[in-house]
Amino acid sequence: MRVLSFQMSLHVALDSAKGSNNLHTEATPVVFHRDIKKSNIPIDSKLTATVADFELLRFAPILSDYEVGPNYASTDVRGTPLSCFPSYSLAE
Repeated sequence: MRVLSFQMSLHVALDSAKGSNNLHTEATPVVFHRDIKKSNIPIDSKLTATVADFELLRFAPILSDYEVGPNYASTDVRGTPLSCFPSYSLAE
């Protein structure tokens, strides 16, 4: 396993964040991955990270022209327990 420098790790983290942000803001309908963890972020030989493994994805409802802003909430807890934000796991 290759050890990444801080700069390389930061590059991978930024790619991962951009990928996740694109799912939330650019996809139509909006996509919630629900299982972001390091094993779901493959890195190529040029250290470009991508978001992968969409087994648990969920699409946000499409808003009508009369609805304003995001209004989606999920009580269906999914993902890898040790990779979830602690308060998310407590929602069960």
